[in-house]
Amino acid sequence: MRSRKLTEDFPENTILTSIRMNKLRIGSLPSTKPTSFLLPAGPQGPGNQTTDYDYDPTIDEYEMWRQQARAYARKKAREAERRQSELVKTLLRIFNTTAILIIMFNVLLTIDYFLPRQEHDQRILSYTTAYERTGTKTSSTRVYRYDDLIFEDFHMRFDGGEIKNLGNYSKATVVATMIFDEPMFAKITIDGVEKVHEQVYNVYHVFGFLIPALFVILLLYFL
Repeated sequence: MRSRKLTEDFPENTILTSIRMNKLRIGSLPSTKPTSFLLPAGPQGPGNQTTDYDYDPTIDEYEMWRQQARAYARKKAREAERRQSELVKTLLRIFNTTAILIIMFNVLLTIDYFLPRQEHDQRILSYTTAYERTGTKTSSTRVYRYDDLIFEDFHMRFDGGEIKNLGNYSKATVVATMIFDEPMFAKITIDGVEKVHEQVYNVYHVFGFLIPALFVILLLYFL
């Protein structure tokens, strides 16, 4: 009787043991919540925040184009500013060099004007009269203005009619500056009488006031 009872109890014990083992295995598995299958697909941001895919690619392309256009415009503006700065520097360099040369030339002219004059004994080679036209294009007249005297080393112009009876001259001396040899006046002896005749045009007569004025202006520029 006892053996039959053990035989009858054995299958039941085996089934209970198998059920307990299965429960233990199921309990050791990681739990999965049904809500995890409802999450949206795609990449998620920090804190499991879903990424927004609601954008227009054409807007991004336009914004990129605007940024590139602005960068190109800034680059061109910098290049134009650099070229303009270089041009200004070049012009200033040329102007400064020219101004220095003008100052040096004015200094030499001033020194030349105040230095003692040189006298050159000359022969009068020719004598001509100079006329100027006055009036309009349709009706103009020639007016006697100047007398040109050609010496051996100089060409001088005097007021018309100032020098008379040149056929009787016996001596002619041209007085000129020392550095530039600019003729200032001539001493001509006619019939034993020496007379001084100033030239109408020369650098000191024409630019006599401009030379010191320009000299002062350029000095003030560099100060």
